[in-house]
Amino acid sequence: MILITSAAYVEREFQIEFGPLPPAFLPVGNLRLFELQIDALRAAFPDERVVLTVPVSSNINSRDSSLLDSLDIEVIRQQEGIALGRSVQLSVEDKIKGDCNLRILHGDTLITDISKEFNSIGLGTCDDSHSWEIDDQNATNDLVWCGYFSFRYPKEFMECISSSGGDFVGAVRCYDAKFKLTRSVYTNWFDFGHISTYFQSRSKLTTQRSFNSLQMSKGSVVKSGMPLAKIKAEYGWFKNLNDELLVYAPQLTRKKFGSKNLDSYQIEYLPLPPLNEVFVHGRNGERYWEKIFSRLDEFLTICQQQPIPPSLVDDLTGNAQKLVLDKTISRLSEFSVKNPTIDLKGKNKLNGIFLPSVYQIVDDCCSRISFHDCVFGVSHGDLCLSNILFDSRTQRIKVIDPRGLDFFGAESIFGDLRYDLAKLTHSILGLYDHIIAGAYKLSIERSKAHTAFDFEIHNDEAASSIQSLYRSKTFLSGISYKDVMPQTILLFFSMLPLHSDNPDRQMAFFANALRLYSEMILE
Repeated sequence: MILITSAAYVEREFQIEFGPLPPAFLPVGNLRLFELQIDALRAAFPDERVVLTVPVSSNINSRDSSLLDSLDIEVIRQQEGIALGRSVQLSVEDKIKGDCNLRILHGDTLITDISKEFNSIGLGTCDDSHSWEIDDQNATNDLVWCGYFSFRYPKEFMECISSSGGDFVGAVRCYDAKFKLTRSVYTNWFDFGHISTYFQSRSKLTTQRSFNSLQMSKGSVVKSGMPLAKIKAEYGWFKNLNDELLVYAPQLTRKKFGSKNLDSYQIEYLPLPPLNEVFVHGRNGERYWEKIFSRLDEFLTICQQQPIPPSLVDDLTGNAQKLVLDKTISRLSEFSVKNPTIDLKGKNKLNGIFLPSVYQIVDDCCSRISFHDCVFGVSHGDLCLSNILFDSRTQRIKVIDPRGLDFFGAESIFGDLRYDLAKLTHSILGLYDHIIAGAYKLSIERSKAHTAFDFEIHNDEAASSIQSLYRSKTFLSGISYKDVMPQTILLFFSMLPLHSDNPDRQMAFFANALRLYSEMILE
């Protein structure tokens, strides 16, 4: 059997960023750490039982409960404050049968190439000055215990725990003296147990999108990829920020354009959590999010105050209209061609409520948007939570991955700031990142009369509380979520063809647009 030890909350520094979480529940790339741990463990030991400990007071929401069930993980709750060795003993002593072996992975550890040795201890090298357990005090190397252990004789290990008074390190040393554990040195060891190593490990595990490539090293991020125009536009957006706005972005450090395979720009790497992960996986209270919304309003207000050449106003108005309306129609046409069985002209039914066709919904949303009321300024263009970082030390937001292009593909840093607010609403009220994380349930039934969606997003009380707070706010001296909800709904329709690689998620976005529309017309 395999035990993931996660029965204590993360240290205080982590709680400032994410709230009180067990270490295996830390967010990594919009996943829980335990999801990555299970992937690695099941790859090496597909048939072994997995047990995860959590603090007895830990509130596991319905989304995580469903996820743990789907991964076939047994959860054991334990009192906080007991020694690690004693925690292990209480978790597995009554589950050890016959010649069952025991593997232990600490909840803040990820190893992607786990050895299948039956009697071993995992080692790794470290550069940080944390209180690691050095394997051999007399050796000239700096190998430390990296958080993975395999015991061929678990009953004897339980005896070692008892004889060491519940001290885990002492128990391992005792067992090693009797049975001589083999040493497995792991190069693919990622430690998430300290705030510094957490962000170092995240940088090594950065996911890649289909249109770009990220490389991180020596405190910088190099972004490259195709289309080249997008990469150049992002660089141009950062480069053209004035002094007031520079503090809201990472420092731009280098560009390489013109040479094949070297079309890129470089910015400083900021060890800060993206807000989508904090929103979906964190347990931060309303005071935290009150600061976030206040800082976002400050940022957008400064963006609005930037001077715009009068000659650009008409062009910006036309671009704003095309970016919202024309893009939606174009994307829906593309979606319809690739999904001919889905009737965009037919009626819909969502959770028992009858709704118009998609095209009727789009027409209604378009009629509710007035482009005479555009609020122009320096526009990020993709101000969703995944592109916003929060520095809890300076209490300042940082934005990444700007759009930098207008509807026609020309480089521009200006646009309608209501579009930025629609993107923000798309994350918070639209729960975009919850859907990306797979936190939803969807079933579809088609008939000649209509298409019926049974759709639910698994957001917890904390997320609902943040949504209520967001609904109470206005931005840019009076713009509320109601003013940008039509654009937000259109955003979900326009992104459908971008998710053709995942048809289930694609239809979840479809259903979610219907959900937001039904809520809008019922308010």
